Amino acid sequence: MERFVSDKVVWVMTSATDDGQLERAILRNDCQELALDITFQSWRYAGVLHWDGHEFAGTCLCRCGAEQATVPLRATLYTARNAPPLLFGSWIEDGEEYHWWAQLEKVERFEE
Repeated sequence: MERFVSDKVVWVMTSATDDGQLERAILRNDCQELALDITFQSWRYAGVLHWDGHEFAGTCLCRCGAEQATVPLRATLYTARNAPPLLFGSWIEDGEEYHWWAQLEKVERFEE
């Protein structure tokens, strides 16, 4: 038997969620890098996160027309034998921390 405790429980109010689309997620360099391409409305988020021993961390370049910003991004990849992989993470944009998640579907190639 294993027993667990945690000194912190975190939750997010779901009344203010937005949906984007994970266009591409690529694990490369022996699973040490995670390249992401995400769209949300007219915004595009693109970046490469690096494995730091606990999670993937890096930055994404966010673009919408001429407007752009760089935001720090973190993600953990969860896998289970009988379930699709799940990315769960956070980023900070305009002084606000956001949590994000995406259930992944393995594909042979990306649609262009």
